[in-house]
Amino acid sequence: MARLTRQPAPHTGTTVVTPKAPVTQHTSTVSIAPRVRTALRRRVTLPRWFYPVLALATVVTLIDVGFSARALTYGPAPSVVLSWKPGYNYGLISPDGKYILKSKQVREKKHPSDVYLSDMWNLTLINKENQKVVWTRVVDGIGKEIFSPDGSLIFLEGRLGQILDIKNGSTVWNAPQNAFPIHFNASGSHAFWIDAVTGKTKIWNIVQNKKQAEFSIEVPIKIYISNNGRDVNAQLSNDGSLLCADVPSNFAVRKLSSSLLMRDINRGKSQIFSKIGVYDPQNFSPDNKFVLISKAGSLVVSESAVECLDPTFGVPLWKIFGSSLLGSIPYDTAWSHDSRFVAIATADTVTLFTGKTGKQLYQFRRTRNVTSSRLEFSSDGRTLSEVVGTIQENRNAFQTEETLQTWDLSRVLPK
Repeated sequence: MARLTRQPAPHTGTTVVTPKAPVTQHTSTVSIAPRVRTALRRRVTLPRWFYPVLALATVVTLIDVGFSARALTYGPAPSVVLSWKPGYNYGLISPDGKYILKSKQVREKKHPSDVYLSDMWNLTLINKENQKVVWTRVVDGIGKEIFSPDGSLIFLEGRLGQILDIKNGSTVWNAPQNAFPIHFNASGSHAFWIDAVTGKTKIWNIVQNKKQAEFSIEVPIKIYISNNGRDVNAQLSNDGSLLCADVPSNFAVRKLSSSLLMRDINRGKSQIFSKIGVYDPQNFSPDNKFVLISKAGSLVVSESAVECLDPTFGVPLWKIFGSSLLGSIPYDTAWSHDSRFVAIATADTVTLFTGKTGKQLYQFRRTRNVTSSRLEFSSDGRTLSEVVGTIQENRNAFQTEETLQTWDLSRVLPK
């Protein structure tokens, strides 16, 4: 029952009875919210050395992450070994890293413009350790120089092909007559050319010093040396069993498309792969499982590309566009000796890819444009060497200065 309280009436003075709210019995409960608020307001006291150590650890972490990202994307930077004076030079380092071969095109004397270059080349072999000249000789009709895998021989491609002994520069093999031009495979075991009289393509076994194959193809093959005198549009596999060549029917068609011929020397069969664009063979991998072809952009340089093919069926395996190479036309490509990695040099970058999938592992961006590049992997594949040419102004004339630089790829390559 509700309890009654008496209150005086405001005007009449009579007593009015009003009900009083009942009293409810509450159980005792503990509230957590106030304790949480108190704990949050309470200031945690840390030692004085905590904040400096935290700041130092943050800086070290950021620097390590930055260097790791730079090593995978841009670095490490190359180490310059040596440079030599300008003079329209091309350079190449031997596979064992002991020698450097320089080639300088001889100028014609008493020419009015003083820029005409003859077909004679001055070859100089330099010991990389002490930078002394081993030998020098003048040769005729060079298009490209190649070292044998063991570094004991020098193969000279071009109008007059020959092989030199690296010890003294003497000639150990001369190409037969009517052979023009002469090209060698990367291993130096075979040479190939087109006979100027018969028009047939010949494959020559240099080790046995005899003709290995001679054939004619339906599409007129056209092996030539490019305008800079350093590149060709045909390559022979390392074992001499496969020939990959560009076979344009005419120059007008070549601007829009090209046909790649893959010739199986052992079985005597050929097949043609049609490609959109101007594709030229670059080189075979040492295990002959891959062949690189390059495409020059028809309108803009960014349309250039490097594509890896299966030489057996001509199936594209991977493709790198010019945009990934900063829109540059490839100057040179090189395979590691185990065919796991491939390096591509352009005027702006040196990029390393996996040979099987084309995954980019590393890219170095140059600080200045270059005019030529020759790449070479070390025998263990952990060092990449490049002889690079840059334009230098000398007495109001522009000349090329050669520099040998190397990269330590131990942090970049997978284990």
